[in-house]
Amino acid sequence: MTDLASAVQRAVYDALVGGVTLAAVHQHVPEGTPPPVVIIGEGDFSEEGGKGERLERHEVMVLTVVRGPGKLPLRAVQEQVRAALHDRPLTAAGASLSSPSIVSTSDQLLEDGETYAGTQQFVIWAEPA
Repeated sequence: MTDLASAVQRAVYDALVGGVTLAAVHQHVPEGTPPPVVIIGEGDFSEEGGKGERLERHEVMVLTVVRGPGKLPLRAVQEQVRAALHDRPLTAAGASLSSPSIVSTSDQLLEDGETYAGTQQFVIWAEPA
C-alpha cells in the first residue's frame, strides 16, 4: 500500500528544491540555520474516495522566513514557491498526484521587528497509481 502522505511531501520537496533559488528549502530545519528559509510545514489529509476507492485531499503548508528591512524579500520568495507549485505537475512513485492549487497566502512581521514569516497553503489530490 502506498503512503500517499509521504509521496505528497516528497513531491512538494522536490518541486521546491527545483524551483526556489532565493532561500534554502527544508522539511526539518537544522538548528542555527539563518533565514531565508522555506519550510514544508504541517500537512493535513482527508479521505474523500467512495467505497472501494482511495482518494485523499492533502493540504500542505509552506512557511517562508526572511530577515531584513521590508516585506519585499518575503514576497519574492513566496512568489518562487507559488511558481514552483501552483498548477505544476507533481510526480511520486506509486502515487498519482494533482497539480497543487494555492488556497491562501499570509505574512507577518515578527516581534524582533526585522524577521518576516509567511505561509502559503496548497491543496493536492492523491490516489494510488
